[in-house]
Amino acid sequence: MSASTIAALIATLENAGAAEERIAAIERALAIEPTIATWPAGLPRNVFRWKFYCSLGDAYAVRENGDHSNNLDEVVRAYENALALFSSEEFALDWATTQLNLGIALRERQNGRHSDNIEKSITCLTGSSGVFKQLTDYQLEWARAENELGMSYVERIEDDPAQNVEDAIAAFEQALTVYDPMSSPDLWADTKDNIGCAYRDRLRGDKEQNQETSIAAFEDALTVYNADPYHKQKAATLKNLGLTFLERERGNASQNIERAIRLFKRSISNISRNDDPVQWAGGHNNLANAYTARRRGSKRWNLERAIRAYESVAPIYWQYGDRGNWAKVMTNLGSCYWDRLLGLRSRNIECAIKCYRSATAPR
Repeated sequence: MSASTIAALIATLENAGAAEERIAAIERALAIEPTIATWPAGLPRNVFRWKFYCSLGDAYAVRENGDHSNNLDEVVRAYENALALFSSEEFALDWATTQLNLGIALRERQNGRHSDNIEKSITCLTGSSGVFKQLTDYQLEWARAENELGMSYVERIEDDPAQNVEDAIAAFEQALTVYDPMSSPDLWADTKDNIGCAYRDRLRGDKEQNQETSIAAFEDALTVYNADPYHKQKAATLKNLGLTFLERERGNASQNIERAIRLFKRSISNISRNDDPVQWAGGHNNLANAYTARRRGSKRWNLERAIRAYESVAPIYWQYGDRGNWAKVMTNLGSCYWDRLLGLRSRNIECAIKCYRSATAPR
């Protein structure tokens, strides 16, 4: 093997298009690299390996073929191999970028213990943030690392749950010192949505005030997401705002539930069942929950609306393997049938029992 082999491998990588092509080219290059005895000047061997391992992780991260959980494992493995080659002192920017990507992949990883993955994610993102903060030309990257760190703290299982939420809020607030609605509207809105969720779930401080802070953050995000390109983000934020109004302590409880129902309906209007069936199901599930809590209107018809909504989402949760949400929906559906005012009482009771049994049956 010669220098021309190295040049050909690099050219193959640079010219590869789809993820499958890139993965095949990179894995071939990494297999051939150890067989090259005389390494050409100008491109250190470890730099070559770093470049290819990082590119391999990037390719697996966007790969559509294959099992998603296995692809994430390959992402993690590739980035970890890259990070084993250099320290943050040698290649600060590249090291911080790879730690950021690894931290995100670990949080999303499906295999292994979730708590272990989250702890590793927090370690990676903390390290990435620390380096980016020192690089004055990369403050947007530092803000992204802080936002991602906050998201990992939200999912953290270890240690004190209340402190985890506080750490998440602190990280989101750090990101917001860089992001603003004029120069980085989508990033600012995304972080506002994240901090809104964190305040809604906050265990410390005054609950009522936390809810009001959450509402203000979601409404800030919607000033950006109300634009046409952001249908998916708008749907998610409207849902989050609706959930907060459903639990809101301040104001009139009946009015808060009505506001939640309107928000859930707006959220659903931005979701296509064909394009995102799971999110569509979640939206209708939230709407059903709101109808069961509704104080205005006819109880009879509120229950009918809730039943229709629960029955529309249960098959989707089952189809996509979300047995936890499916069981909750079946339990709620059983309660609606038990309380139902339309139809034969005996038939409604039978339907309720059937739903309860389905929810509790071994799966």
